[in-house]
Amino acid sequence: MASIDLFTTWTQLSEAQQLNEWRAFLTSLDAGDAGYHRYYPVLMPLWDRGDVPAIVEDEAMSAYETEMREQAEWEARNPPAADAWMDRCILADDPSEAAFWDRYDPEAADRLLGCPPF
Repeated sequence: MASIDLFTTWTQLSEAQQLNEWRAFLTSLDAGDAGYHRYYPVLMPLWDRGDVPAIVEDEAMSAYETEMREQAEWEARNPPAADAWMDRCILADDPSEAAFWDRYDPEAADRLLGCPPF
């Protein structure tokens, strides 16, 4: 639970300051370092309960939708052939893929991948 001093400090912030802290907290939450945010003990329980100010939640959703739209536009400009390299990597990691094993003799494959643990 948040300390009384920290909670008091939080309640003494103006509404605009609280909204700015919420924005910073959500950015930290997205980056994975929310635990380092100054008001983490106050804001995390509110976040867990869904008590996020509507304006901040709307801004976060708008940013997410913009990011997803930009990603979709990028994928539309760059056809799936652009993923051929990644597809080859996935196939090379699949031990059942005959194309990978056909390229190497067993000793070379063991040197590349290491011997299986069994």
